[in-house]
Amino acid sequence: MTGSRHPGFPSALLSCASRLELQPAQWLFRAGTPPRHIHFIEEGAVRLVRHGRQGEEVVLHDARPGEFLAEASLDSLRYHCDAVASEASVVLRVAKADFQRLLTEDAAFERTWIALLGAQLRTARARIERLSLRSAEERIRHLLLSEGHGLSKADLDTEYPINTYFGAPKLKVK
Repeated sequence: MTGSRHPGFPSALLSCASRLELQPAQWLFRAGTPPRHIHFIEEGAVRLVRHGRQGEEVVLHDARPGEFLAEASLDSLRYHCDAVASEASVVLRVAKADFQRLLTEDAAFERTWIALLGAQLRTARARIERLSLRSAEERIRHLLLSEGHGLSKADLDTEYPINTYFGAPKLKVK
């Protein structure tokens, strides 16, 4: 493959990646099957799901462009959940063996991968923390501070026009 349409895809993986187009509701992989690839969402969305005792779908994650899938299965014998396209999607995939080889042979890629996993872990922890907040105002403020891409506490200490997006009056965020 010559390139990715997404800037977050590591260049070290380009030579061993292939592009896969998925239609809505098409499976990418199924729980219990051996993991053969690491996946990267280039366009669209793919849900990671498990099924409860009553057969209900439990969404673990809704992966969007710039996110990897199946990294938790890199050292597993089986996928831990199902992955299904939420909408028309383009996925880049790298064979598990090629990915593992790059991790051991390419120190720069290894550091890139560690940094990426660290960022994902921080984001997951922020989402968990947000779930513990009681009010919508606290959750919105937390979201803006943790994932607001450059917003600071000082930015939120003044009136922030968040509700103008929803047609409501301005919310004074404390």
